[in-house]
Amino acid sequence: MWLFPDRGVSDVSATVNGETVEPEVTREDRYMDVALPVSDVSAGETIEATVSYNVASAPGSLKAPLWTPEFQTGGTERVIEMTVTLPEGSNIHDAAFPKVDSRSGSTLSYALLHMPGFVSIEYGQGGGALLDVGTISTLFGLLFIFGILGGWLAWRRRAVREGGDTNVI
Repeated sequence: MWLFPDRGVSDVSATVNGETVEPEVTREDRYMDVALPVSDVSAGETIEATVSYNVASAPGSLKAPLWTPEFQTGGTERVIEMTVTLPEGSNIHDAAFPKVDSRSGSTLSYALLHMPGFVSIEYGQGGGALLDVGTISTLFGLLFIFGILGGWLAWRRRAVREGGDTNVI
């Protein structure tokens, strides 16, 4: 797991296939290795691993590293399920990474194909920012498309007025 400045990670615990295990945690300067003991697993078998930990973050900002297994997820379905619970009454105020799939109150839900290295959310009380990154990029895209269409229509109108585009039967 990545370690970010001013973001503490503590109280690491884990389960493998529903059984509590003791994770082996090795802290380095900018990352932390979290290894889970796994036994009696044959090639091609799948396991379900749950890793829990606390992340200290500044108020209104969540940037939490995520434990990412060394093994590839199987298939092409969205098999990574993740939830983030914000303080009660909070809303997202800026772009969030990864993109939130659904929201129920202060709980954000994700269904992912692969595990990202971190989650980043700016949040707070109130309705959130009106012009966040997603809204601004959508507006810019629409203006660009309408600009191209408007330019083409003006060019066609001028060509018709000048008689350069007449159909003869």
